[in-house]
Formats: sequence, structure tokens, C-alpha cells
Amino acid sequence: MKEMGEMLFDGTDDDFKRIVDSYKLLLYSVVYAASAYADADDIVQETFIYAYYHWGTLREKEKLSSWLCAIAKNKAARTLRTAGKMISTEDLGDKAIVPSPEEAFLRREERMEIRKKLDTLSEKYREAVLLHYFADKSISEISSLLQTPEGTVKFRLHEGRKKLKKELIYMISEKKKQAEEKNVWENIENELHRAREAFHTYQKGESNAICDVLIEQFEDMEPTALSKEEIRAMIRVYTQKFYANMYLAPPEKNITNCEKCIALAEISGDESLMAEHYTFHAIALTNINKKEKALSYYRKALQLAEKLKDVPQIAVLNYWLGTGYLNKDVPDIAKAKAYFAKAVTYKDELFQSDLGKSAYTLAYSAFVAMERAKNPHRLEGFHTTEPCIVKTENGLQLQEQPGFWGGKYARFCTMDIFTHIAHVRPFLSNDAREGYAFQTLSRSRYEVISNHACVETPSGIFENCLHVRYTEKTGDKIDLKRNGVRDLFYAPNVGLAEMKFKALSGFEYTVKLVKYHVNSIENGDVCDRYLPLTVGNVWYYDIYGADGTRFDKVEYENRFEVVAKCTEDTVASRWAPIPLPNATPERKKDSITSIAHSGWICKKD
Repeated sequence: MKEMGEMLFDGTDDDFKRIVDSYKLLLYSVVYAASAYADADDIVQETFIYAYYHWGTLREKEKLSSWLCAIAKNKAARTLRTAGKMISTEDLGDKAIVPSPEEAFLRREERMEIRKKLDTLSEKYREAVLLHYFADKSISEISSLLQTPEGTVKFRLHEGRKKLKKELIYMISEKKKQAEEKNVWENIENELHRAREAFHTYQKGESNAICDVLIEQFEDMEPTALSKEEIRAMIRVYTQKFYANMYLAPPEKNITNCEKCIALAEISGDESLMAEHYTFHAIALTNINKKEKALSYYRKALQLAEKLKDVPQIAVLNYWLGTGYLNKDVPDIAKAKAYFAKAVTYKDELFQSDLGKSAYTLAYSAFVAMERAKNPHRLEGFHTTEPCIVKTENGLQLQEQPGFWGGKYARFCTMDIFTHIAHVRPFLSNDAREGYAFQTLSRSRYEVISNHACVETPSGIFENCLHVRYTEKTGDKIDLKRNGVRDLFYAPNVGLAEMKFKALSGFEYTVKLVKYHVNSIENGDVCDRYLPLTVGNVWYYDIYGADGTRFDKVEYENRFEVVAKCTEDTVASRWAPIPLPNATPERKKDSITSIAHSGWICKKD
């Protein structure tokens, strides 16, 4: 690689990005003035790369702008002499933070006209005009940068204006404005990424504060004048604000963020976006007990999905409408069953895509629960979810868990087992061997107690079980019942055989495998051995109290079935726009298992 020194930039990458953002318009002006026919984008990019690797040669940091301009001028001159000998940014990875061609103050298709006119000026006049009208530099700043008296700068600007038409000056100013506006949206996306990172590291207050700052920037914007992508960016901010604010503000107040999303989606005219946020809003309304209003938004979303012939969304909305009728103060069992039954009739079409497979799995989980419930008209609890298990190089992780749970009585009877086993990532690792342990960044400790545990369950006695323990700590009183110590026992070629949970509050119970049908995986790894995720595998679990007796005050069933295997990372936004951490390129190699979890509770006769 040419011209690469050993001295790298000695600040952070964020610091360097700020330098790029501050000086790129200046450098475009200098480069374009020095070489009107050269590729300004590449030269500016090279300038920042050179600066990154030669930072140590800049002794006086207050002369940074002059130093960058000198580098840019030299590279522009060299480019005219030796075209094509450019430094590759591939060797820098993410270190070179440079403006894209779209950000350049002149779009490629518009350059020729302006170049012809600017070429009528000598370099010194071009330089003064561009620095003043594009880089927004004052006469004194231009004087300092060019090491030229202010009077001379004024004369060059005067002569340059005389030689150029007013329309051209206006065009240059407009291009500068467009580039700055694009930077605004890029900065919004960067800050939104920070808000998501804060949210996923349990810094909800920080995430909320970042969103507030971004929303202030929207106040003077007229949404009807924005592009669809810009409106989508605004919606992403309000969505993130909703999730960050869930435990920081009353739900009735927080719902206004959903309403903002709907208003923006309707302004955009994008019916798919509207359907997505009608669904999002309906889920939020359900959570604050506005059930009838929620049903109306589900129906509006379904109407749009049917118009768009979006089969996965149609299946999902039939699912949510079914759960909505179950969740009413007086459940409508017949309507709920009809919606679930309709959703699964789309199976053949749904299995044509990964998104469809996942939609079918969720709908199927509810359909099976209703079909198997002993007496649906005496339904006391209903719990259906779709745990998505991602297999990565590091082991098994819970990607997401969309679904519904409701009822008046003993919900823990139909708990989703994966809410317990997936408290750390990975929840089952190929490193699982006796003595293996790690501490998560949040508040959980994972440790393998034994590979030779013996477990007795109603479904049989299992030898050589993997015994894993998760220990959690929290200072939040609200978490005392949900967090504690979990002892998990995985039986070879069977799956989870038993889980013992003792909450920090002292409450404890045990989940035991009572029935299963499992096809093991031949030549699998440790994860396959202890949790074989073959399509068709089924597990049933019962709940036992601290005294070892089965909970039997009601009739209930907790059932899990592996329904489909997916190959793409289909994220949770298909149900509601849940802010997930950004996927890494490696995630494309992951396999994803969709599991239908069906739970029901009925009063005894």
C-alpha cells in the first residue's frame, strides 16, 4: 500500500468521524478548485485516509485545516498526472470514514455543466468562490487557509462573481444545502444506532434521552415534504422511543409514540408501512387494556394486508385477531377459533418463504392450543408463542419470541420454557462441559455443573444429563419474582428434561418433562445432542411445587413442537417493529428453528 505510515490516528474512530464531517466540504471545495476534471470523491477519500495514517506528523493541531488542504491539493495535482493510482479503502476496514459520492456537492450527472463554467475561472478564483459559497468559509478564514491577504480574497471573490452567472452561485449553494441535509439524516441514523445499543445494554434512560434529542430535530420539519425513506427514519426514532420509554412513563402517555408512527405512515401513503404500524399500535393498545380499539386496528391492518396480498401478514393478523377475541372481557371462543383456523389454511403458500414459515408456526401454535383444550368454553388461560432458536458458531440463542399470553389463573402453568433457558447468549454452547463458566455483561452467570447428572421425570429416568445453572442478581424489586437461580437438566438425544427455579423472592417450582416424541440428530454437535431440533419433535411439560407435588387445581397443557427450519434471519419487525441489535454478516450463516408453543388452562368440571 502506498504512502501508508506507521502512525495511526491517535484518537477514537468517533473523533475521526467528527473530523471528516467537519472538513469534507472544505476539501471538496479545494480539490474541485485545483482539478475541475479530477474525481473529487476519490481524492477527498484519499486525503482522509492519508491523514488517518500520518496523524503523528501533524505537530500543530490548530493547523489541521491547512494541513488537510495541502494534502488534498497535492493529491489532486498527482491525480492529474497519474490517473488510476488510488489507495484502496478495503485495507482500512471501518477506519476510513469518508463521504459517499451521493454526498458530494456535485452529483455526477450535473457536474459537466458546472465544470464547464468553473473552468472559465483560473484556479485561484475557483478556490475563493467554492470555499466561500460551498464550504461556507468567511473571508478571514479563506485568507488564513490560503495564506493570502484578505483584500486579495475579496478581489478574487468579486472577480469570480462577475465571471459566473448568478444561477451558478445559487446552484452551488443548493448543492451544499442538499449535502448538509443528507448529513442530518445520516447523523439521525447514527444516533438511532446509539439509542438501540443503549436499549440492548439495559440503559433505557440513555436510549430515551437520545431519542428526545432526535425528535427535537423533527419539530421544524414538514413530513409532507419528506421522502418515504426520511419518514421511515422518523418512524424508527418514535418506535425506539416507545420501547425505551416503556418503564419510564405511564403506558397511556407512551402510546402517543405509536400514534406518531401511524400518522407518519399514513402521510407516506405506504400501505405496507401503515399495516405494520396499525398492528404495532393494536398490540400496544392491548397492553393498556383498550381491547376494542385494538381489534379495530387489527382489522384495519388485515384489510390492507389482504389488499396487498401479503400472505404472511394475513396469517399473522388472523392470529392477533383470534387472540384479541380471546382476550375480551367476555371471550368470543367461536370467533377466536375461526381466525386461528383461517390462518393455518395458508400453510402451502406460507411454506414458500422463511417469513411465511414463521408466520405459520405462530398461527399453528394457537390453532393447536384451541384444538387440544379440554373445554375451551371454560378457558382460564391461553399462552401461545413462537420461540425462534438461532444456531450460531457459539451455540444456541433465542432470537425472539412473538406471541400472546393471557388469562386470570396460574399463567406459570403454561409458561414458555425458553423464557427461562434463554437468559444468556448462548443458552446452550458447544463448549458445555463440566467446569465451563462465564459471566455476562448484564447480570447473569452461566456455569456447567456436570455432564453426568441423573434426573427422574414422569417421562422416564435420564442418565448423563447436562446440568447447567444460571444465577442472576438484581437490585430492582420488580424483578425479585422473575430473577433468581435456574438449574437446567438436558437429557442426551431428548432435550430439556427438568428445570428448577428459585426466585430471589423465595418463590420456587420445578418444570418436568411428562411426554415427548423426539428424533435425534445423527453426527450432531453438543447442541444437537442436548436439544435436538428436528422438525416434528414434540415436548410436554408439567409444573411441580416446592413440595414436589404436581400443580393440578386446573387442567392444563404446555406443549412445544418444532414446526419449521428457516435459513434467513427474519427479524421481529414482522410482528411489531421491535428494535433488535444490528445483525452481523456472520448471522447469514445461521440456521433458525421455529417452534410452536401451545399452552392452555381450563377449569375442572
